[in-house]
Amino acid sequence: MSPILSLFTVFSFSISTVNSLAVANNDASHPDTISWRATSGTATSAKLIFSSPSSMDPAATLEVKERAGGWRTVGLVGGKTKSIYHGIYRVDKHGVPIANVLASKNLQTMASVAFASTEGKEKASFLYLGLGAGALPSFIHHYFRDSRHVAVELDEAVVLATESIRLKDRIDIRTGDALNYCRSPSEECFDCIFVDIFDGANLLPIDFYGGQFVERLRDDILKPTGTLIQNFHTGNKKLGSQLDDAKEVFSRSFGRCYAVRSPDSKPNAGNTILVGSKRDPYTSDEALREALSAAAENAQRELNFAIDSSSILAGARLVHAVLQS
Repeated sequence: MSPILSLFTVFSFSISTVNSLAVANNDASHPDTISWRATSGTATSAKLIFSSPSSMDPAATLEVKERAGGWRTVGLVGGKTKSIYHGIYRVDKHGVPIANVLASKNLQTMASVAFASTEGKEKASFLYLGLGAGALPSFIHHYFRDSRHVAVELDEAVVLATESIRLKDRIDIRTGDALNYCRSPSEECFDCIFVDIFDGANLLPIDFYGGQFVERLRDDILKPTGTLIQNFHTGNKKLGSQLDDAKEVFSRSFGRCYAVRSPDSKPNAGNTILVGSKRDPYTSDEALREALSAAAENAQRELNFAIDSSSILAGARLVHAVLQS
């Protein structure tokens, strides 16, 4: 495995995302353009509040920076990757993370799939392969407080960075290689598995979308009605080829799967969420979207979450892989 492999989420943000942050109940955490712009890499308002050498690349440093408006960014600086954003979250005036704020549209899309697949049932279980800034597990936990949440992260610096926000109080964080994650004999299977892993070149390592990996998740770690939710970057030929290969693997493994593009995706940059489910396969795009819309509305009634999941999932499409001879 590559020495620069980083099992945490790599996000790219745009100012257009300002008006589409997921913020529940219209509370005091409203986003504003000034504070969002202040999260840029060159922001003079940034204050370094955490720094630790990356266990994946000793020449690189993981940094958490505090910026205007309560925003904090997590990123890797130096080393072979030079500079990569890994996540962003917002804290209140006491420095406590605002769990019902989810800035990234691709994470909103992943959360929407999870809400629809669980239909808002009170108890569900979630496995996160790749921790990032902890924004997604914090957000999901906010609405599923009585559920089990397990995150696997390879970089020890990323895990250390979460200590100041006491993420371990809510999430069972395990340091290790997500590729080799095994469920213990006494541990139950999961309702949802999130895979959000990229290396220093912004590519998903091939092992993380190969048939052996996907089939092991399907057979050993997912519940009989479980859902695998995986993030893919898009925008160039190489990234597109990775997604095509993964679609074929998912199709072979699940019979039929579907994909949802992140609403803020553009032709030259974006995210596609690939979804595999052990439930009965859908027969058409229309049937898929109707089922997802109904499930998202049920979850909305149960959980009262801020994301407009029905609109996000309206772009879902069945995947019809071209099988290689």
